[in-house]
Amino acid sequence: MAIYNNQTAETITIHEAARLLSIHPNTLRNWEKRGVMVPVRDPKSGYRKYSQEQIRSFLLRGKSAKLKLYWGYQAGVNLRLSEHELAKRTLDVGVGKLLSTVPDKDLDTKFFNNNRDALARGVKIRFIRDLSDPIQKDKAEQVRGLGIQTRDGKVGGMTFAVIDLRYVKLEFPSDNPDYRLNILIDDPETAASFANFFETLWKVGSRGLV
Repeated sequence: MAIYNNQTAETITIHEAARLLSIHPNTLRNWEKRGVMVPVRDPKSGYRKYSQEQIRSFLLRGKSAKLKLYWGYQAGVNLRLSEHELAKRTLDVGVGKLLSTVPDKDLDTKFFNNNRDALARGVKIRFIRDLSDPIQKDKAEQVRGLGIQTRDGKVGGMTFAVIDLRYVKLEFPSDNPDYRLNILIDDPETAASFANFFETLWKVGSRGLV
């Protein structure tokens, strides 16, 4: 990754810093709140300014110290909260193709209730369902009925959720419900990468990715 090395500029803007780190500016704003990377403020404009040394130090540290993984078999065992319960502001969900072809009414009801409750808390939700999976059509109709933005796309075999641009939840399907692996990643940088992936899927829709 290239480092900003314009010697005439001791500090750079939030957009320049985001470009160098390959993340969204909102991720930097979130990191500021969490104390991960705190900018200085321009005394005249009040704009955020990042030093070149901040960027270099961050890249040298890497993200290993920030990355936290939580995993468990079946949501609710080690993952105590669903993505809907965890979300406070935004939730983008890409639902991949399921292996099972038999609808599960209990899971569908829980899915509907989780979406309804998250909306009631003010969470902004978007939903992409894999168009190759007929079961997901019912889920899409459910969330549309709640007023959630939905699109058809080619998500693939993995379901993922980007939560508040901080967490990423991954679910790997299995015919055996006891072996559905769920992983929760607490890392804004990883969340930013998945957010970019979601935005790409959202734009291309049913045309899918090349």
